[in-house]
Order: sequence, then structure tokens, then C-alpha cells
Amino acid sequence: MTDIPKATAIAPTLSAGGRALAIVPQSFDDCYRMGKLLAISGLVPNDYKNNPEGCTVAIMQGLELGLSPMAALQSIAVINGRPSIWGDGALAVVRASGLLEYIKEWTDGTTAYCEVKRAGEPEPIVRTFSDDDAKAAGLLTKKGPWQEYRPRMRQMRARSWALRDGFADVLKGLHIAEEAQDIPMRDVTPQSTRAALPEIPDIPDVPDISTTDEAEPVDLIADEDGFLVAFEEQMREAGGDVVLIQEIWDSNEHMLERLSAGGQRRMLTLKPMSKAAE
Repeated sequence: MTDIPKATAIAPTLSAGGRALAIVPQSFDDCYRMGKLLAISGLVPNDYKNNPEGCTVAIMQGLELGLSPMAALQSIAVINGRPSIWGDGALAVVRASGLLEYIKEWTDGTTAYCEVKRAGEPEPIVRTFSDDDAKAAGLLTKKGPWQEYRPRMRQMRARSWALRDGFADVLKGLHIAEEAQDIPMRDVTPQSTRAALPEIPDIPDVPDISTTDEAEPVDLIADEDGFLVAFEEQMREAGGDVVLIQEIWDSNEHMLERLSAGGQRRMLTLKPMSKAAE
């Protein structure tokens, strides 16, 4: 009898070190599934917690910039309903594009400077932001980072202008978050172009012909519409003759009680103003 050799268990090998590659979704469905997972993970900024749709859109926006999903959620902020990118994230995207030859940032007194040089361009771009600029924009008295980290905010504003002016195509037109936070919200609801409706004059209340006491039934006009059409025609023919209009009304006023509620309202719309004021 031939002996069957025993299988030798192979222990899995563990590898460490090296550079781990980011998981990049390949379809919209992949983006949404990843967004749902990250939204409940607790490892995303507050704007994205329990917000799978927001996570999905941020991931998609990040992919357009060349950011991995996790980097996109940490670098892209939604401010006033618009996606923006934090200053450090913007610099990372510009550096990764290969178009940045160098960037220099320094401060002289109360003015921050940022100089960037784009590959293929003859001259660098230099942008500044000073306390005078901040004062003109109403930022020096604003509570928050402008009171606590003013040098850093000046630096981010100068960097924002330099990167946006020199690398608008790389940043896909995104605002820098530190700058977007200082833009006041404006009501951009379109104003209605519809002409104002004319004022409708007050119509006197229709007299209540009902009573709790037993009363004889009112003999309603058989051809109510015919009567009202004829009455309205007489009033139109009177034109602006106030005396004639009053006479026509006085001669027909007794018919009011023989009209239905709707007919009474219709007739009362033609009541002369002198009578309507009584």
C-alpha cells in the first residue's frame, strides 16, 4: 500500500515597509460605496460625518485634482455650499503637477509675500497680503483665526492669490478654504420681474340673509345670470356719469336680496363708491 504524504501547512507571510498605494475607486458605484463607508467611520471631518453623498462628491472632486480619496476628504472643505481646498492641500496638488519650479514665502513686518514660478513662464508671480489689506476687508476685527493666528492667515491669503493666479488650471478653479471662509454670504435669489398686481378695492361684506328665526323663503330670480348681465351692461354704458350710475343702482338695489350669495357678490362689485362707503 502506497503511503500518502501529509500536506505541510504554509504560514502566510507578512510584509512590512515599502510604500502603500491608495485605494482608488474606478466607477461611480465604487465612489459611493467608499463614501458610505467613510461617512460612518468617524475618521472624516464633521462636514462629512453621516453624509455619504458629501463624501462621494468630495472623493470625485479630489480625483479630478489628483488626490486619493482619503486625502480629498482631508483637503476639501465645503464652505457656503461650494467646495474649497485648504492651503496646504492646494500646495500639495500644485507640487504634484510638476509645473511648480519653486515657491518662496516670507514676511516683512505686517506683510506676507508669496512668490511662485511656473515651468515655462518667463517671470515668477508675486502676491502680497498685509494688515492694511485685512483691515480694508474687515478681517482684523473678525473673531477666530484672524485674532489668534494672524501671521498664518496673512500667509495663506498671499499663497491663495499666488497659486490661483499661476495654477488655475491645476486647481480647477477651486477657492482656497482660508480665503473662502472670509467671504460673506450674499442673497443671490433672483428678483421677480413680474409686474405688481393692482390693488383690489375692498368689497363690502355680503349681507347675511340667513336668520335663526323662521322666515318666508326668498323668491330668487329665475334668470339670475341674465339679470346680472343686463345690469352690468347698464353700468358700463353709464360710463363715468356718477349721477346716472347712482340712479341705475338705486333702481336695482331691491333685487339684491333675490340673488344667490355668488350673485350678490357679483352685483356688489359694481356698487357706487358713495354707497359702498355706507
